[in-house]
Amino acid sequence: AHNLYLNDKLVTDLHIPTSLTLWSILPWAFVGCTSITNISIPTNINSIGEGAFNGCNQLTNLTIPNNVQVISPGVLSACSSLTELTIPFIGSAYFKSEHDDYQYPLGHLFGTDSYSGGIATKQSYAQTPTTYSYGYYYIPKSLKKVTVTGGNILHGAFSNCSNLTIIILPNNVTKIGGCAFEGCTGITSITIPDNVTYIGNNAFADCSGLTSINIPKNVAYIGQSAFSGCHGITNISVSSGNSRYHSNGNCLIETISKTLVFACKNSIIPTDGSVTNIGDYAFQNCIGLSSITIPSNVTSIGQLAFFGCSGLTSIIIPKSVTSIGWSAFYNCTRLTNIHFDGTKAEWDAILKGNYWNKNTGNYTLHCTDGDYDTNGNKINN
Repeated sequence: AHNLYLNDKLVTDLHIPTSLTLWSILPWAFVGCTSITNISIPTNINSIGEGAFNGCNQLTNLTIPNNVQVISPGVLSACSSLTELTIPFIGSAYFKSEHDDYQYPLGHLFGTDSYSGGIATKQSYAQTPTTYSYGYYYIPKSLKKVTVTGGNILHGAFSNCSNLTIIILPNNVTKIGGCAFEGCTGITSITIPDNVTYIGNNAFADCSGLTSINIPKNVAYIGQSAFSGCHGITNISVSSGNSRYHSNGNCLIETISKTLVFACKNSIIPTDGSVTNIGDYAFQNCIGLSSITIPSNVTSIGQLAFFGCSGLTSIIIPKSVTSIGWSAFYNCTRLTNIHFDGTKAEWDAILKGNYWNKNTGNYTLHCTDGDYDTNGNKINN
């Protein structure tokens, strides 16, 4: 580590002149310059080399301009005081899309070498368009806000960045990749831009700090478990004009198929016939859910629909239901009462997938012709 001097003067604010005919910042250009607190990068720069600002541990705020097209690994390694970062894209290059190899996450900027103040963060990324891997990147604990001004939000982009509290996305983004924000437990709100059409599998899974979510009007696809484990959400809405989805009773519903896609701890499933299927993963890991009434229009409960709802104690199931999917109530460990508005014979006729009630509580099944224990034995009252 060392201080940077220019004409015998200590440099704390580094302004790279726009008059210089520079197109790139070379690898390790300012490594260990501990006196620098601010860096101004000119707009003519289009690439930043590996480790360029490594060890600039007094730097608190950095904006990388939109003209930068390529960022090599570890450019901000050991920048342990960084609190705010504005970047033109996530990963290594602006032009990366879901069709490319090595779609690196945010951690690419910080590298894989440990340093004081860096948190080992397990981040998923797409090694090829169809295969996924993960790496441990050391992201500064101090970093709280990231603004992205362009590019694509690809698979695993911010995965497990639990210290971030504010993430701002570019208005022109159209897709949010799988696992993009998985495990971002520190964010309490996020605005999905209006141009987004696609939200991938597990995109916001385990974002337990989120309290509300709004689906913009152009979203036409929401992947499996996109909001699984977001147990802090109490408000679900869909922008008017969306032809694929709508919301009602804090339920996210696929309109044409009448499928409940995602629900939260205070959801009330509509009784107007707009929901006939409880979708796969709909309430998955909704630990705040204590009871739920499934209306008489519903005919199926999907696989893993209530998986991990450890606070669920009571559920009302109508006799209109003909199938209960695989592991539908798996790990509903406190389930004590299932109320079924038909006979035991009608209950037995329901097609049930494997492990539908594995690791549940010792519930009582209440039918119109009597009560039954978890094993189906009639309880003499």
